This record gives sequence, structure tokens and C-alpha cells, in this order.
Amino acid sequence: MSKTFYVISIVAVPAAFMVASWFANAGVFGGDPGPVRAWSMIASFYAFGVFIVLWYRAWGALSDGPQKFNAAKTAGLLMVPLFNLYWFFKAVWGWPKTYNYYAREKGLAVPPLSNGIFLTYCVFTVAAVLVNPGHIVKIDFYGHNLALLFVSQVTKTAQLCFDAVIVWTVCGAVNRLPRPENTAHIPGNT
Repeated sequence: MSKTFYVISIVAVPAAFMVASWFANAGVFGGDPGPVRAWSMIASFYAFGVFIVLWYRAWGALSDGPQKFNAAKTAGLLMVPLFNLYWFFKAVWGWPKTYNYYAREKGLAVPPLSNGIFLTYCVFTVAAVLVNPGHIVKIDFYGHNLALLFVSQVTKTAQLCFDAVIVWTVCGAVNRLPRPENTAHIPGNT
């Protein structure tokens, strides 16, 4: 799994459009900020799609272990509105636990993953959504209330920083696993 691709897609693209939206809302570009918000929303949906693919592939890498997991179900339930706030903890925080168990059962010499960083990531991500659900569809819930807008932007920025750490960690962990012989020939499977 390409760390660079996933970090750029899930972190850098939305971050760039988030900053562009800040400038557009502040009137730096002049004119209507609507088009910047629209492109920012498209970038968010793209990042979310790549995020789903990341978790599909991460769970798929563990599917031949002692516990059989359905990667499609695990990733698919992340797309169910509201339920995904609960499922996010199961899919994301549950992954390092399953990864560590998988590695022990298979006798792999890979470093164990920290559950704490994944739990912290889940908390910050859900907090960012709860503080300002408008991030998802780029609706400005807080208008010119600078205190609420500041809290909203801080949680979103923290969440993006955690995104980078988690994506890098997950890709590295999956890449350390031995590849099954029947998937080694698939293009892009690194």
C-alpha cells in the first residue's frame, strides 16, 4: 500500500482545500466563496472514498487469519450515516487489536501496534464531526462566531494530523505483512 498516495489523498488534498476555504470565507480571493466550498466538498468526498478503500485493504490483509473478517462489510458500514460514528471505533480502533492478534497467531516478527493512538484518533475524528458536522458538506454552521469557528478548525486540524499518523501506520503495518502468493501479481499491490 502506497503511504504517499494515501496520505496525499486523505490528508493533503482536504487540508489544502480547507485552507483555501478559510481564505475564501475571509474574502482574500474576492468574490463568492461558493466555488471554493464546492471544490472543497468534492475533495472531502474523494478523501472519504480513498479512506474507505484504505480500511477495506487493511482489513482484507487480515482476512486469512484465525478470525475471518469481511473487509467489504467492515469498510461499507463506515459509510452508513450516524451509525458510522459508532462503527468507526469498531473498524479503526479494532484494527490494531486484530492486527496484533493476527501477527501473534501467524508467528510474524512485526512490531505490535499501539491501541492508544488509534483510540485517540477515533476520539478526535468523532469530535471534529460533532463539533462541526458542516465540515462534511462544507456548510458554515458558525458564521462569524469566531470562538466556535476556532474550536471547529482546531478539532478539524487535529483530526487531519492524526489522519496522517494513522494512514502512515496502517500502510506500513500492512506492508510488513507477508503477501499471499495469489495476490502478488496484482498491479498496485505493493
